[in-house]
Amino acid sequence: MPIDTDKVVDKVKENLQKLNGKCVNNNNSSGSNWFWDFLTFKIMIFPALITTIYIVSSIFWIWRGFNISRYDESGIWYIILGPIFTHLILEFAMVAFAILDTLREIRNELKDVKQNK
Repeated sequence: MPIDTDKVVDKVKENLQKLNGKCVNNNNSSGSNWFWDFLTFKIMIFPALITTIYIVSSIFWIWRGFNISRYDESGIWYIILGPIFTHLILEFAMVAFAILDTLREIRNELKDVKQNK
């Protein structure tokens, strides 16, 4: 079963764009100062990198499982448990970024409440 690499690349690009939009602190409405946001760590690259690592790793585990299943019945365990195990490991890394996003939202809401008083 051949893998359509164009679809995989398109999906990775789509996920990177979604994550980049989520992880950017949107205080700058013009969007022209993205390089400064990058230098001051307001744009986080690691969440997008983790998503890419997960997609590539899952493809690897599924491919590995199919290759092993030609010779042995244990290949199904690679197909099922490989992506799940990878997801669990990478989920721990994503928790810090989820906390960061939540703290940014709280900070922005508190600024709005403070300005309205």
